[in-house]
Amino acid sequence: APPQQSKKELGDRYEEYVVRTFYAEEGFQDAWEFTEWRGDKFIHDISVYTVTNKYPDLVFTHIKTGTVFALECKWRRAWERVQGREKLTIAPHWKLKEYRTYQEEQGVQIFLSLGIGWDFLTDSPQEEFIIPLDAVGTKYDSIFSPYEKKVGISLSQFCSRLKTPEHYFHPRPTPKSTPTPEE
Repeated sequence: APPQQSKKELGDRYEEYVVRTFYAEEGFQDAWEFTEWRGDKFIHDISVYTVTNKYPDLVFTHIKTGTVFALECKWRRAWERVQGREKLTIAPHWKLKEYRTYQEEQGVQIFLSLGIGWDFLTDSPQEEFIIPLDAVGTKYDSIFSPYEKKVGISLSQFCSRLKTPEHYFHPRPTPKSTPTPEE
């Protein structure tokens, strides 16, 4: 029998799986710089956490173009059944709002990397896919299968698209220039 691990431990293990998958992809290390990996440190009972807990887990920067993307990794034990449909709760509304604010303010496209279940023999999730944050409605904290599986792509498909970021990512917004006073 597989060892019992907490949701937090398996969530951390899923993040490691995502990073290992990227680094196993040929050419990834030569094209992308791993710029941030945030630790979700907090004390629940007194609601203490760092400001960076509001931001996505992983951030990567394309070495040649400067294109930046971020991943928020979410692992869940299983799909929930709601009115005969499979449902996956991603995060509370307020958390998704924080990600959207970060995406807008930083000009960084955020993707949600979703892992469901865990196969201890392969040390990988039983299901995994990536969807753009923009594909999740603003009024919902959940996604429903099979729609999002069609919108989403596998981690390996995502990695192959990283080879041509200029065709896959939104261009970064240009910072607004402030007019200079005439002399």
